[in-house]
Amino acid sequence: MIQFNLAHFSAGDSLVKLEDNIYTVMHELVHVLAFSPMLYPFYIDPKTLQPLPNVTMIKMVNGLNTTVLNTPPLTQRLRKHFNCSTLEGAYLENQGNAGNVGSHFERRVFFNEVK
Repeated sequence: MIQFNLAHFSAGDSLVKLEDNIYTVMHELVHVLAFSPMLYPFYIDPKTLQPLPNVTMIKMVNGLNTTVLNTPPLTQRLRKHFNCSTLEGAYLENQGNAGNVGSHFERRVFFNEVK
């Protein structure tokens, strides 16, 4: 169960602010359910129910170590979207604090995970 204290939502006069709050809730739920470095080792292959091996790798990108998240459904969709058959997965954020690094898609490539 999740409870929200609506007194802390900043809807004010604007539906846009309310929408932003909803996106923030969705974003944080994604972290709780799956999108967190400590949960990557528990990703499973839905066909075999076995852990997916090597879902992350470190790659040097523009002089920075960057984590790449590679799961078959994600990588297949990204290859189609970017029309690149050799894409290795999704680049994860490599800058910021410990709460950002590896827990968000690279903003320069994906902008926002939820919108």
